[in-house]
Amino acid sequence: MNGLGYTSLNGGAHEQTHVGNVNLMATPVKNLTIVPSCGWSRTTGMQIPAASERRHRHPAFQRQWQREKLDVRERLDVRYTGVTNWVFSVGGEWTEGSGNLYQTNGLTR
Repeated sequence: MNGLGYTSLNGGAHEQTHVGNVNLMATPVKNLTIVPSCGWSRTTGMQIPAASERRHRHPAFQRQWQREKLDVRERLDVRYTGVTNWVFSVGGEWTEGSGNLYQTNGLTR
């Protein structure tokens, strides 16, 4: 560390995201349409320090992170077209998420 702070603290990260979506459509009676859907997103990632960072950074400064995240989205749309020149629709969407972030950083001695 010089008098102005830490230098050469560049680095990088590796992240993967997988996304999926499923939609269904049902017409149980004439003019009534029901569309349920479900989507999900799963993300994992970790820090990857650059070679120059490993070589040049101050030995007392340590940092790293790793994360996992899962989001599930549910949606329901209902549409009724049984009245001339009118369309009645209602919809709702819910998202559930969970995940972990493991992170260490700062000065160590």
